[in-house]
Amino acid sequence: MPKTKKNKIYQKPTNEQLSYLPNKSKVLNTYKSTKNWIDKFQQYRSDVGSDNAPEDIDNVQELEVQLCEFFAVAEKGDGSPYSVNSLLAAIRAINRFYNSSVSKIKPVNLCDRQAFPDLCEILDGKTKDLAEKGYGETHGSDSLSFEEIQSILQHEATSRNTPEGLLYRIFLYNAIFLALRGGEHYTLMLKNFQKRKDGGFDVYIYKSKTNQRGLDNLGAADKISIPVDNSVIIEDYEKYFSKRPVNADPGFYLHPIGTKSAPERKINAFMRILAEKTGINCEDRKITNQAGRKTLVQRLKDLGTSDYEVSTITRHRSLSSLARYERPKDGVQKATLNSLMTILETPDSSLDVQVPQSNMLPTTDSYNQFRSARQIYQANHASKLRSIPPQ
Repeated sequence: MPKTKKNKIYQKPTNEQLSYLPNKSKVLNTYKSTKNWIDKFQQYRSDVGSDNAPEDIDNVQELEVQLCEFFAVAEKGDGSPYSVNSLLAAIRAINRFYNSSVSKIKPVNLCDRQAFPDLCEILDGKTKDLAEKGYGETHGSDSLSFEEIQSILQHEATSRNTPEGLLYRIFLYNAIFLALRGGEHYTLMLKNFQKRKDGGFDVYIYKSKTNQRGLDNLGAADKISIPVDNSVIIEDYEKYFSKRPVNADPGFYLHPIGTKSAPERKINAFMRILAEKTGINCEDRKITNQAGRKTLVQRLKDLGTSDYEVSTITRHRSLSSLARYERPKDGVQKATLNSLMTILETPDSSLDVQVPQSNMLPTTDSYNQFRSARQIYQANHASKLRSIPPQ
């Protein structure tokens, strides 16, 4: 009897299918940074007469010479200097490239002072030179105050009764309550929100800067639970979901009227647009989507929330990285100097004036010093014992 012909289950993958998964394996921002700096390095090499490609360099001494020359003259397209952070990003990006599969000299460590002494000396000198000229400071996003948040939510630009207003209101909720990083707004999908039985929402962040979920990290998605206690906010989310067309794109943010996801460039400008629409002062301030994340950290710290409690929402993996988001010490400096200036400028004032307790810096027992869990427990226990009245 002839054999029964089986239906084929598999087909040979197309080139598009073969390239899809390797592209998913890439950390997009890291890939973009690497490509950006290698392109700049190649632009320099082309301008000075090098014909071969960067990956064709097969001698570490030749690479060191070319990198020394490149970093000695590297500047932006408008002729202004790069910042120190950009300089550090550049050397890391180029180092990644020369340790990738296309490199003929891998493995290398361009920051190894023994292997690349001249390059490290050039980088060290340029870093110090840029810092002296004021290019070493980090200018992150600014946060919003409690008053500014309330002003935005009370403005007609975030009205629940218009498609655009509801879109911006929900965006602000996501920016602050979920502490989303700037680019996470674009990758946010409707499926990330799951309704709980109690009426609240669990928001799953399946992949993020600190949770890439590849072969080296098979952990679970980060989850942020929106409590049901505030019925107004829950109702706003439910209204937003109910207004979505059935055939809409899976992206969380849609055009105010339509089924298509809002483009990345527009989403990236949401916070700035919202601030301008609602009359928030943007002069000398950097208002980006990241401002919502910084707002959550600083306002929760104002309310006395612990670092651990804040990190459960921000998904920071270390307290040192969380500290970069905390409020700068400008306020303490201003209050302290104001007290001193007031005393010195008032002729009749006594110099024996106590600085208000609220303006004093913490003592060495609590300032910038680590205490173990046992030390904290013992201190709290001793405090409780002192508060018990004698029998």
